[in-house]
Amino acid sequence: MSFKSSGQTASPARQRGATMIVAMGMLVVIGLMSASVMRGALSSDLVANNARAQNIAQQSAEIALRYCENNAFGVAPTIAIEAEYADDDGDPMTPAPTHWALAASWAEGTAITTQVPAAVMASANSSFTPAVMPECMAETITLEDGVTKAVMVTARGFSPDFARDEAGAAISGSEVWLQSTITF
Repeated sequence: MSFKSSGQTASPARQRGATMIVAMGMLVVIGLMSASVMRGALSSDLVANNARAQNIAQQSAEIALRYCENNAFGVAPTIAIEAEYADDDGDPMTPAPTHWALAASWAEGTAITTQVPAAVMASANSSFTPAVMPECMAETITLEDGVTKAVMVTARGFSPDFARDEAGAAISGSEVWLQSTITF
């Protein structure tokens, strides 16, 4: 027994064609949503990796800062404390430059900087060794009162993916700078 409505009905072949178009449209929507979710996950992964690299560079700089402080003021100092530059213009508004602020002071092979030894960076809990070891320097400065002498210790640490060009400028990765001022 078959019932017919008063209106026209689509043939079964036409219905199958419409179903295919709807199914294809749904597949396109699902594909676009999947691509969007994957892109978001990749972005989150990149952010997490950058935060990890920054954290490793921060820890390397902290190790270098403590290493330089301990070895500049220990019983048998092994880090030279650089003398400050002379303020040759006599203008208190333009103080003498500091060693740490000059790129040439950080160039490879200079006697001013001290590279933290790999043994100091080693840990029983990790086999990680940075590709670029952290560095530090200590220098004498005069504080803003014009009288008080102090030692400024500057350290910089690097992330595992850090790379620099021939001039020493960073081209990739993280570089963290830390300073401490010790008055005496």
